[in-house]
Amino acid sequence: MRLKNSKIHDRINGNLQIEFTDQKLTSFSGLELFNRYFRAIDLRGQIKKTFHRLEIGGDYKAPELILTFVALWLGGGSRLRHVRYLANDWLIKRVTGVKRLANERTLSRWLKRFTPGALSAVLSLNETMVLGALKSLELRRITLDFDGTVLSTGNEVQNAARGYNPHKRYAKSYYPFLCHVAQTGHFLKVKNRRGNHHDSKGGALSMIADCIRAVTENLGKGTVIEVRLDSAFFSEKILRFLLKIKIPFALKMPLWKWTGVKDLINERRRWSRVSDDLYYFETTLKLPKWNLEVPAVIFRKRLTKDNQKPKQFQLDLFDPGDGIYEYQAIVTNQELSAKNVMDFYNGRCGMEKEIAELKTEYGFASIPTNHFLANSTYQAIALLTHTLVKNFQLATDQAPTKKRSSSRTTSYRFESLKTLRFKLIARAGRIVNIAGKTVLKLSSETKVEADYRKVEQKLEQLAA
Repeated sequence: MRLKNSKIHDRINGNLQIEFTDQKLTSFSGLELFNRYFRAIDLRGQIKKTFHRLEIGGDYKAPELILTFVALWLGGGSRLRHVRYLANDWLIKRVTGVKRLANERTLSRWLKRFTPGALSAVLSLNETMVLGALKSLELRRITLDFDGTVLSTGNEVQNAARGYNPHKRYAKSYYPFLCHVAQTGHFLKVKNRRGNHHDSKGGALSMIADCIRAVTENLGKGTVIEVRLDSAFFSEKILRFLLKIKIPFALKMPLWKWTGVKDLINERRRWSRVSDDLYYFETTLKLPKWNLEVPAVIFRKRLTKDNQKPKQFQLDLFDPGDGIYEYQAIVTNQELSAKNVMDFYNGRCGMEKEIAELKTEYGFASIPTNHFLANSTYQAIALLTHTLVKNFQLATDQAPTKKRSSSRTTSYRFESLKTLRFKLIARAGRIVNIAGKTVLKLSSETKVEADYRKVEQKLEQLAA
């Protein structure tokens, strides 16, 4: 049935007059749902307990300032100065528990007061929340991915250095090291480092060991723990550690000349088929330089359909690639088929998606101060917020399960913070007083109301 024109079109007569008045309004009605979740898990109490006997100082308390950062990122801000645009939002102040929101200078000074012990406390709180979520899900397998990411800093930032910055080669940067849980997308831990630290150095091995130990102790020996690492982590210490603890792992291997991989590839005449363009053979590599023998799967992937080399292909002294095939070696002790070994290793790409969201939606890429410890604390609070958003979706059944796959990517369909902000958080509302009771009123939208009621019901069950 067609509608009348009068039911569709409307007349616009001139411009609306704009006035600014002091009203109880909010642009982020969905923050009330998050606020109920924070109360249900006693987030303030957990933060207060974490900072017990840690003297940081200031007029504001630690729960209020950490929740200010959380509200800032949930509301769409990415830099400290963006807090100015949220200062008078009624619901933002309700979530943080203050009458007057801290400004960017207060937040910056507070970050600069952090000690290594206080930073460890924030990281410990995030780790506790991640492990608590994993334990409640009763997962039989946990896959840990480790990788670093580049954060450009500017020239005046403490401990910044020129290093592995692919986009701004000569710019100074940080190179934080992250531990990612593949099944849920959580980040278990972060360690900030100078920009010139190689992936396999700068405390990488100690953090890998700490993360494996934490998961093992909290989830029990019945949980299978796997580790995936790219070629930057191919070092003697890391390889010996993984072999010693006998944990399932997949580690990509650089095709260095001294490893003998190139000679094995050149001598190989028979390759087993995985698919039309992927072939492999299994071997035990002898690494005389490290006095090690490691199991490995060597792959070659066809790049052309007609087996013709590109006209302007540049040969490499160390890489056996010839323009027709590209090669890669994966060191692994997994008892998997060759196809599943490749799928398992390629599942690491899920971590890149989470890192990208961490940078864009949680302010992780911004550098708020010129102090190294303050910036490291800022990263830790960003990780904590990321964990809270993941746990909120799990607690309210907003993340349905996915079909399992050999790539070991996330087992749940999480919404990005950008999508959550569009669907739930960024909803205009008016706060009114009805018979002595404060009520948040939103415009009537069927889909939005259904989503809100569903989340409300789950939060009531959680708080009971």
